[in-house]
Amino acid sequence: MTINLRGRRDIPYCYVKLDSGKWLPLDRGYNPLGKQTSYGDDYNQFDQMAVSFDCDPMSLHDGFDSPSNSNDRFYLYSDDPRTHKTYWSRLKHLESHIVG
Repeated sequence: MTINLRGRRDIPYCYVKLDSGKWLPLDRGYNPLGKQTSYGDDYNQFDQMAVSFDCDPMSLHDGFDSPSNSNDRFYLYSDDPRTHKTYWSRLKHLESHIVG
């Protein structure tokens, strides 16, 4: 399954860690899900939309990709269509660790 243009806006592309320790899902345009306007890098204002996990999601190593210099962001898919094929199983695994 290829992730289409609408999917790029409506499903998590990556998660960014907030100052509170929660993780905010962002769409492919790096906007919080459901927000279609650019908010720059001040994602902390969306803490109420962020989630907590029962473990460090970066430790799951379930196909998630993160920049080598980052401990505060990981990606669920890339422009490589092979990552689209396993997207839903990775998202389901990740969501099983959400608390609250």
